Amino acid sequence: MTTPQTSKFGIYDFGFINNSATFIDELNALLKDTGSIAEFNRFNKHFFQSVTKEGKIKLYNKYGYSKGKDGTSIPKTVAIYATYETEFKNKDGKPILGVFSRKNTNRNFEGIQFASVDKLSEIIEDNLLFKMGQIIFDDPDNSWENAFAFLEDLKETAIPEKWTYGKQNSMVPHPILKSYVEHIFNRLTRESKGIKILKDDNQRYCLFNLGLLNIYFRPIYLVVEQNQIEGKTIFANPFILKKRTMLADIGFTLNGKPISEKNLPEPAQFYDNVNEIIFKPEPEFYDPDEEKLHHIIGERRERFPEQYKTRSITELSVIFDTAIKCSYELAKRNYKLIVPQYRPQEDKIQYLMPIYLGATFNKLPDFALVLDNEGGYYKPETILELDDAYQNARLIAKPDNFWLNPE
Repeated sequence: MTTPQTSKFGIYDFGFINNSATFIDELNALLKDTGSIAEFNRFNKHFFQSVTKEGKIKLYNKYGYSKGKDGTSIPKTVAIYATYETEFKNKDGKPILGVFSRKNTNRNFEGIQFASVDKLSEIIEDNLLFKMGQIIFDDPDNSWENAFAFLEDLKETAIPEKWTYGKQNSMVPHPILKSYVEHIFNRLTRESKGIKILKDDNQRYCLFNLGLLNIYFRPIYLVVEQNQIEGKTIFANPFILKKRTMLADIGFTLNGKPISEKNLPEPAQFYDNVNEIIFKPEPEFYDPDEEKLHHIIGERRERFPEQYKTRSITELSVIFDTAIKCSYELAKRNYKLIVPQYRPQEDKIQYLMPIYLGATFNKLPDFALVLDNEGGYYKPETILELDDAYQNARLIAKPDNFWLNPE
């Protein structure tokens, strides 16, 4: 695998590159049999010249249109996709585009994918379907409406709690609930090789325990359609199991028999021992990683309060380090201060530490610091806004902490 250099000019100036370690290899896979080979430094210099200096980038809205009804170009403020022409062509002689995208206009662009113009249309059309991780709503004419109706039904069914962000805007109703569903299902597909996801005899449906209770204190189960398309299993159109006779109505059987209560699946489990999710303050608990500190202070500066964004890196480093030490002292006196979160990308437990840059502990913290536990030390990973921190922590349990509470 070809690993790019850590230089942050060029492609890194445009957006967060979530596949930074692999995108050159992904491009080279498209260049197979063309006689061309992509190399990071040359690729990045071309991007810098073409996009950063000359502004040769094309913006599209979520429907794939580059112009509005009045004929004017789509502005960056409403664009969901951004593309530019790399210097490469595929084996059919068509230009290969670099494609950036984002989930909504409140976020920065992420990337990078590579596609021909034809493939770009397929990507945009596919993205018009509402997705909750591996689960999709596959009616292209009503996908988003059906998804919104499902989330509303689920919210009304579950024991009341707040599923919306405190500060962030979202085009999706109950975005924390959406995230919860997709990551619980993802965890269940991994846990014990998916044994907690029950599949019917005909392999048309699957059933899983969502880990939430309804207002009658009964577990909530979801039923999802499953289809085989080109050898790949597609999960679609979830609905709430309100009574087991619904399974009989769709022909859901196990070993030729209707499902019994004892066959109903168990919820996801994120840890084997409760000690795995408890932060343990040690005398030398903190091991700063220079690369991660650069990521936090340099690349995530927009998540700092306004009064700190113009401070020098050195000054901000001192302030940040002092805030960590203060939270550590608080954690020694309150074992619940540091909250566990589940990171699905790496299938592991991390910890969320509240950071008070101004040492004012009678209000909400400025953000949460994510800590990894490696070799007995807690290492800084990144920082999260409180909405995102709560969303991640909610997968394991509803936090009852004073600082991580959407209410």
